[in-house]
Amino acid sequence: MIKVILFDLWKTLGDKPSASEALRKKFNIKKHDGFLHEYEVADHLKRYESLESMAKHVYKYFNIPITKETIKWFAAEKKYSYSNAKVYAGIPNLLSDLSKDCKLVLISNTNNFDIKVLDKWGIR
Repeated sequence: MIKVILFDLWKTLGDKPSASEALRKKFNIKKHDGFLHEYEVADHLKRYESLESMAKHVYKYFNIPITKETIKWFAAEKKYSYSNAKVYAGIPNLLSDLSKDCKLVLISNTNNFDIKVLDKWGIR
């Protein structure tokens, strides 16, 4: 009998516009095999108090100038990504049905702002 089911968030329960690709294109960061890993280290492995503090940390990691304009761009890009995050069709009903018989767990390498989409989607 299955007692627990683990889920990832992005590309499993839903999707959103890629903030990492927007950053790479905006600041002409060369695309390479390790870029996404580098972005996730910069963006996901710390709890941030604000999008501004996240922007500063990510920019330091990638040696991007930290200015009012670049921070404003980052915050706007993140807000765009979050506001356009979409749950995949049928996921809320599937999770509701599964939760009747077993525990559901989210395990994801994401940041403390991304996780708020669970509330938006009504699946927390």
